[in-house]
Amino acid sequence: MKKHIKEYGVEVVLLLGLLGTTASLYASNSLNWSVCTLCWFQRVFLYPIPLISGLAIITEKRDLILAVIPLSVLGGLFSIYHYVAMVIDPT
Repeated sequence: MKKHIKEYGVEVVLLLGLLGTTASLYASNSLNWSVCTLCWFQRVFLYPIPLISGLAIITEKRDLILAVIPLSVLGGLFSIYHYVAMVIDPT
């Protein structure tokens, strides 16, 4: 399992980043869902992930993927805060 993660981890990160970016753009542009302020902050941390991971694949510099970790953590923290805020005050 470790071998597969080491070999295809960057590609999986690229795929998940593209999926998240595409889904958020589709929801706001095609479905006309309004985007709240906290959603924008989450997007700020999500959108660079496919670019960085794609660049890591193209240049074959797997260490570029380390730049994705802080983006994921910060975006995840905004997501957790957003979820908790919506549970406490759903208006």
